[in-house]
Amino acid sequence: MGIREMWMTRGNPVAKVWSHVHEPKSIAIAMSAAYLATFIVGAVTLKGDTQAVDYIHGLFLVTGGAFGFPTALFGYYQLERAAIMSSIAGVITWLALTGLTSTGLLGLIVIVFFITRWIRIKDFDVTPGEPVIEVKGITK
Repeated sequence: MGIREMWMTRGNPVAKVWSHVHEPKSIAIAMSAAYLATFIVGAVTLKGDTQAVDYIHGLFLVTGGAFGFPTALFGYYQLERAAIMSSIAGVITWLALTGLTSTGLLGLIVIVFFITRWIRIKDFDVTPGEPVIEVKGITK
């Protein structure tokens, strides 16, 4: 039995989770990584001595990351839209704090990233499991 056959064994929990990752898997993993980074930045913000605005900024990011990570991975688009709005609100409050400096431009790039994701999923409903669109070579 080769590694591929061992990987695809039904009793393998990693293979079971991998089979539920929404297609295209590369996009789902990239977005989940973005939400994980959002969550980490928000948690680091909340860990330090925070003022009220910093607390709101961190809370938006933690909420967006916590909702966005699993919803992007498994294709629950209605909940992911809420995560996108929370993440964008967190970045906007960060921009209000820092102003439009060179690091503030990074925030604008992040906002464009999340808006692009919003545009891609705005018409989709909750769609766990089967992909909404069949693309030869990408979906099964």
